[in-house]
Amino acid sequence: MYSNVMNKFKWGNFKHAKYLDQQSTSMFYPQAVTTFDHLTLGLIKDGHNDLALNALHKFDQVLPDINPGLMATNSKISIADTSYKLNDLTLGNKLMNSVDNYIIDQLNYNYYQFQNDTANMDERSVQIGLSFLSEMSGIAHDHNQLAMNAKLSAQLADYENKFGTILRR
Repeated sequence: MYSNVMNKFKWGNFKHAKYLDQQSTSMFYPQAVTTFDHLTLGLIKDGHNDLALNALHKFDQVLPDINPGLMATNSKISIADTSYKLNDLTLGNKLMNSVDNYIIDQLNYNYYQFQNDTANMDERSVQIGLSFLSEMSGIAHDHNQLAMNAKLSAQLADYENKFGTILRR
């Protein structure tokens, strides 16, 4: 799998494309992120940390920094954790910030809906967003990324307070 992902597959201009269609963002991108996630975890499990780090750098090199949905976002959190495990703190923090921006945007939108028209609020997205913030905060704490942990913990507490009435149901 490593050779196929790293050498045989032609990524083309995916990272810098001006337009990505529905299939690219909703089907191909999440699958590509998941592929890199599974590849790096498998390489670490087999004791090939150097190859896993190469795969992480390839991921960053060939895929755009987008968050088209929860599946890709969840895999990006895992890749950030793997980056921290392999001491690539820069990539780990980059991915955590990217996912954080996406989650906060979704939570802000749902909080606006919560204040103005509760029927249009997506309670599932709120719960998943808060779950992701909690997971990311724990990952940052576990890898001694104190500033990231503090930021994520503060955001989590803020949104748990904002959505407190629906979370207690």
